[in-house]
Amino acid sequence: MHTLETIGASHIILVLDQMDNTIAWMNYGYVTKDYEPHPDGEIAFVDSVIMTETHRGSRLFVKGFHYLVNHINEENRHVRTFQFYALADNTYLTKLYSKFADIIGQRDGYHGRENIFSADFPRLLRYLNRAQK
Repeated sequence: MHTLETIGASHIILVLDQMDNTIAWMNYGYVTKDYEPHPDGEIAFVDSVIMTETHRGSRLFVKGFHYLVNHINEENRHVRTFQFYALADNTYLTKLYSKFADIIGQRDGYHGRENIFSADFPRLLRYLNRAQK
């Protein structure tokens, strides 16, 4: 499984509800422009975000995304690019993610064809922080 292969260079954030139940998880890491893992890498790459079905479509996505991007900004001041994958045949996610990131390619993933999304990190950070005010 991919997560087990990358866990050594990964950062994991668990999101808990008021009863301390895990309702989401985020797995990300830092890589160089050659996609080599590096703690000061200029690309923040999100490997996976998993959220309970009952919380999908809620404000939790926006709050979690805002938290993640600000956390990355505090943790690694070298980040210039934010990237992630999403299934290419999921038109809802493609439309949603295209609001803040560009599709820069595709790849064959574990569950089918995936779009590779990329966003300018400083611009994304400004956008999310303005949106949260």
